[in-house]
Amino acid sequence: MRRRRWWWLAVPVILVLGLAVAWQLALQRLQQAVRQALGPTSQVQRIDIGLAGVVVEGLRVPGQRGRWPADDELRAERITVVPEWRSLWGAVRGGPWPVHSVTVHGGYIALLRGSDGRLQVLPSVLRPERAPAGAGTEVLPAAGGVVIAQLHLDGTVVELYDATVRKPAHRLRLEGLNARVGPMAFPQAPQATQLDLQGRLKGPQHDGNLVLGGQINLATRDAQLDLQLQGVDLQALQPYLLKRGEGGIRGGRLDLRLTPSV
Repeated sequence: MRRRRWWWLAVPVILVLGLAVAWQLALQRLQQAVRQALGPTSQVQRIDIGLAGVVVEGLRVPGQRGRWPADDELRAERITVVPEWRSLWGAVRGGPWPVHSVTVHGGYIALLRGSDGRLQVLPSVLRPERAPAGAGTEVLPAAGGVVIAQLHLDGTVVELYDATVRKPAHRLRLEGLNARVGPMAFPQAPQATQLDLQGRLKGPQHDGNLVLGGQINLATRDAQLDLQLQGVDLQALQPYLLKRGEGGIRGGRLDLRLTPSV
């Protein structure tokens, strides 16, 4: 009788230990998938495995010199990756990694709108090139990819370089950006990614508010957006309002709503 009682007590303990080991192995696989999704040129101080998911600290994706207008494509002090628990088994068996949420703290991202009007977002991540031999970059084994249901940006800085209005490209800077973006797939997949963000558009004399909604296809770079500006410094938008050689804008504020498709 006593042996039977100990057996019923031991079974739950064995199950819990087995699940804990399996969970840690799954998170290690997710850690590899996150590394590969970031691309071969990314630099990471550390990636920790916690109880809830994976935490990336000190991330930097440098821009390609001569082809990217900023020093970095992406920086982040900390990124928290929370997986979708119900679908982890399929990911461990080689399918895409389903991620419930990715939260970015202390982030910076640079965007480039080329002279052809196409928006470039994280080209080293979305369109990675083979790392040069001897570069010391670790290339991890291929994985099934990462599918992110929701990306949260908390107080992020975004710089948009627009080469359609000026050369070198005109820079617009957003600060205090809070955003909800998703779904997203790496490698990219032909699907619509919803955008919902708010931030401050910096200006030489004062700052204005920006609200952006809509959707973008990360694979084709096609987008349908709803942009609202309130109290924006006209000097920050001068290249869009005046042609080169037509003088300058001394001051003023702008309230505007646009629904562009690119």
